Amino acid sequence: MKTLLLVFMLVISAACFSAPISNWEKQKTSHAQIRKGAYINQHYGLVVQQVPGIRMYVDKPPAPNHGALFIIAEKRMMDVFVSAEDPDTDSAAQVVDQLLAVPGTRLIGKREPARLGNVPADQVAYLTAEGEPRRSVVYFDKTAQLSYTATLYSDVAHFAEDASVFAALLQRITIAHRD
Repeated sequence: MKTLLLVFMLVISAACFSAPISNWEKQKTSHAQIRKGAYINQHYGLVVQQVPGIRMYVDKPPAPNHGALFIIAEKRMMDVFVSAEDPDTDSAAQVVDQLLAVPGTRLIGKREPARLGNVPADQVAYLTAEGEPRRSVVYFDKTAQLSYTATLYSDVAHFAEDASVFAALLQRITIAHRD
């Protein structure tokens, strides 16, 4: 009887303390799988340590391995990814310009220097055409023509709160850059 009661209490505890995965999250991550610990991409020299309490997803093979997605809460997330840039691109500022060039996008404040883990980067906060706040931090590797971007996707009500989680993510990034 004591064993049955203990098992019942453990099951109830697990159900109460593990965050359920919402339909929104299932839809957003249908192409991905949960990853624990760290995302490591040796090809692009990118390591991202998991933020405690935040679910991390990576694409399922054989999809391209370009980054990770972190779910903060319903419709609030962060991602870190690597992408090849046009040969004419020569700075993080140009990558940021491309983010801001989307029709309806409005800059919040000004561009600021930042760090993407261990490397210097450019940071910009902006509103999408739909009024959704974003913060992106971009590092550009000139030698490899790769941009490394971390972006916070939030809402107006939670932007300040989510920015602190995003700051924790930025500190957990390591880039083995080549320039």
